[in-house]
Amino acid sequence: MESNILFKTHQHKITLFFNVLKTWIILSICIWVLVFLWTNDLLYTSISVFVSFIFSYFYHLFFYSKSYFYITNDKMSLHVRNWLFSQYNMSIYFDQIKDMAYSKNNIVHYFFKSWVLFARSSAWWDGSFIIKDIPNIEEVYKKVNFLYTLTSEKRKNITNLDNLEISKPKDKNETIKEVLETLTNIKW
Repeated sequence: MESNILFKTHQHKITLFFNVLKTWIILSICIWVLVFLWTNDLLYTSISVFVSFIFSYFYHLFFYSKSYFYITNDKMSLHVRNWLFSQYNMSIYFDQIKDMAYSKNNIVHYFFKSWVLFARSSAWWDGSFIIKDIPNIEEVYKKVNFLYTLTSEKRKNITNLDNLEISKPKDKNETIKEVLETLTNIKW
């Protein structure tokens, strides 16, 4: 049986912005120095810097649109296209996950709600699956964690993550009451 793609997203758009900005600053400095020294014309240099911004934007937009994170019934995967002839895929199956967490590492993560998701496998060599700058990671983490707790047979029947009803954890007092009721109902 082929796996259904239950969830698919790109990195947060602020990542695209910062990548464009980095490339544009580097290109602008190089162009500014080279073109201005070559032509001594401020208008021509300014136009060249503007064209470098357009190039930087479309260059990173292309790779942003080709890179994504997705969840299927049996695994989480990350597909990244980071250069014209370079791409990589990374996956971790739910059956191999031993631990999961997400973190907020800096002020940008708090402000734009884009965080880092970690999933560790039982592999003794660098068995970590790290996904950076995924938007709304709290919701994604809840759903991934729920899928992780299910058996593979139950996961195969899920067709959409939006329809999942994830139960909230019980209150401490409710849990104590349930345990006490269970203990008092035991017949000795």
